[in-house]
Amino acid sequence: MVSEFRKKKFIHVFTTFFDTDKSGTITKEDFDQATQKVAEVKGWADGDPDFEKIKDGHQKVWQLLKGQADADDDGVITQDEWVTMWDSLIKDQGTSEPPEWASRNCKYMFQFIDTGSDDAIDEKEFVAAYSFYGFSEEDASEAFKKVSSGKESITFEEFQELWKEFFLSEDPEAPGNYIYGPL
Repeated sequence: MVSEFRKKKFIHVFTTFFDTDKSGTITKEDFDQATQKVAEVKGWADGDPDFEKIKDGHQKVWQLLKGQADADDDGVITQDEWVTMWDSLIKDQGTSEPPEWASRNCKYMFQFIDTGSDDAIDEKEFVAAYSFYGFSEEDASEAFKKVSSGKESITFEEFQELWKEFFLSEDPEAPGNYIYGPL
């Protein structure tokens, strides 16, 4: 059974990053909205190759996630299904590689934050991205300081490790707990 601490983290990601319409569930429409928001931030128009790439990527993530989390196959992922999926994944896979949809999502998240496309995320980029998700600049800045351990930037490899730590760690002080902003 998932601990209350990890459940809090799972629900934080669910409500802040996946349930874009704030309906209390995750559906294909949430992914469509996320695609539109990313396109707006990046300045991409419908039909732009980058827009089509992210749109296709988001749809692939949705299909893979739905296949793994939507226990009753109704096209809707509830918070309970989300938490159960993560609990099951961690029990089944432990610290091995995450499922394909999660790896893709981690990569898309990094690319969204890395607006300079230099394969590193600095504090300015992190704060801008997390402000987009509703965090205050101050909270986002504090979160970056924790994930970066005081360094100027984090690489994709570091981001991946912090991302894994977020989902696996029971340590409330682990830097990875802040990869999705403050809890």
